[in-house]
Amino acid sequence: MNQSQFTISSDEIKNFNLYKEDINSSSKCIPFHIFKDFKLSNDLTNRITMNPIISLDTFMQIIYETYKDIRLQDAVLIPTVIVLNEGSLIGVTQPGIYHINFHIEAVVPIKDIHQMEWSYLKKISRSSVAIGYFIHVDNQDIDDPSSREIVIEKRKEIINEMREKIKLHGNLEDEVTIYPIDSSTTGLSCIQWIKRQYTNDFPEWRGEE
Repeated sequence: MNQSQFTISSDEIKNFNLYKEDINSSSKCIPFHIFKDFKLSNDLTNRITMNPIISLDTFMQIIYETYKDIRLQDAVLIPTVIVLNEGSLIGVTQPGIYHINFHIEAVVPIKDIHQMEWSYLKKISRSSVAIGYFIHVDNQDIDDPSSREIVIEKRKEIINEMREKIKLHGNLEDEVTIYPIDSSTTGLSCIQWIKRQYTNDFPEWRGEE
C-alpha cells in the first residue's frame, strides 16, 4: 500500500487547523466540548463512562492536552480522528477521517477517501477508533535526511505523550502503526489506535476486508 494514497492537502490543513475561527462547511461540523483549563486526572470523579469505546468530548480532551501548546504553523504532525465503525465513538455517527478544529471545538470529515484506501485501513486496524497523524509538509522537507529525523523524533514524542494521557483514563490503551517516511507527498506518518484494556468484558475489534 503506497503511503501517498492517504493524503491531506496543505489547503485542507490551513482550512481546518487547530486555531482557525471560521469554517465554511459549518453544516458538516460535529461539535465537541473541551475544558481548556482542565487537567486530566486518573481520579474516579473525573472519569467519563466510555461506551462503546470513548466519547468524542473525552477523546478531544486527550488530544487537546497533548497539542494545546503547539502552534499549527510549527507543528510537524497534524492529528486527525479516524472512526472505522458506526457507534465506536460517541457523538460521531458516520465512519470517516475527521479534521480537528480546537478553536471552534468541532470535527469535520475529510473528503475523497477512496474505497480501496478505506478497505486497507480497516484491514490493518487494531481498533475502530484512532488518531491518524499526517506530516505537515509545509514545515518539513522529508526528502532531506535531517528533516526526516525531526519527523521521526517528533513522532516518538507525540505518541508517548498521547499514550500517557490515554493511560490516565484507566480502561484504555493504545497500539501504534508506523508508516515509513519515504514520500514527498503529505501522508499518514502513523496511526495510534485506541482500545479498551478489558477485552474479556468487551468484544475485540476485528478489521474488515
